[in-house]
Amino acid sequence: MSKTDSATGIYFWPYDIFGYFLPGVVVLAPLTQFHTDVRAIVVARFQEASLVDIAVLCIAAYVLGHIVAAVSSWFFERAILKFSFGYPVTQQLCGYESGTWLRRTIGKGTVLHEHWPFTWFRNRFGFHWLYKLSRGFSQNCGPLFDVIPGFVHPYDDEYRKAIEKKFERLCAVEYEDWAINRRSHDLFWTIHAYSMENMPAVYRSSMHFVELYGFSRNTSMAFLIVAFYPFCPDWDTSINGSKPINMWVWLTFCGIASLVMYINFVKLLRRQNDLLLRSFVANANVDLPTKHLRATSDAENP
Repeated sequence: MSKTDSATGIYFWPYDIFGYFLPGVVVLAPLTQFHTDVRAIVVARFQEASLVDIAVLCIAAYVLGHIVAAVSSWFFERAILKFSFGYPVTQQLCGYESGTWLRRTIGKGTVLHEHWPFTWFRNRFGFHWLYKLSRGFSQNCGPLFDVIPGFVHPYDDEYRKAIEKKFERLCAVEYEDWAINRRSHDLFWTIHAYSMENMPAVYRSSMHFVELYGFSRNTSMAFLIVAFYPFCPDWDTSINGSKPINMWVWLTFCGIASLVMYINFVKLLRRQNDLLLRSFVANANVDLPTKHLRATSDAENP
């Protein structure tokens, strides 16, 4: 791959800024302003005109951003997202009643009219309207669930089969149940690697989403951390005798900011996964059956 298409050459610095440095600033800035001891150190030691002092603060924010990113990756992806609704690929390739326990439980709303007691109401004079009401709710449940962060509409069965068919031809692997996390994980990263080598324009676009969702996820974690600052000893939000910021105002603002950034993170993560999967179906040059590819390889290398 040429240097122009290199992921390192294009994407290293933007993600360093958006994924690490800015979340680190969010965590560090309130400490330098409102924590008595930290503020005293900054005032006594650092000079605004000193490039060295500014560089030290930037490095501290950058390193702190890496710590925040590590915590947010574990907390938001491997804990909350994985065990609540599942990763986007699992959501897209599986039905509403597949995947994690929470997803299966909420997904029952999409087939509510097929369960008792609504099936009983269907043939009872005077109560059939309850069945129709449950059926109408089930039909509209999918679009309603899509509003929930992390709960996405599954692909159409025929479209899902198109993805599976191309993946089978690419890797000679066929699965019937993509709800198993490791399988969807392997599919996603295989397609990610394929796009890097064979679809550079798609890969560049997907990495742009990585920068955005990484910034959103890490910033969400940063605001969540900052929300607990008022409980630290020597915390003082009053400046020059002004009235301090009410703790509940601080908690509410940080909590809302964290939630908004988390919702944005989930949305961007889903769009990035969706971009790779759709591009794989549209552009992947793996139309020859796997057995034919093997036969051709054996003929070329007797």
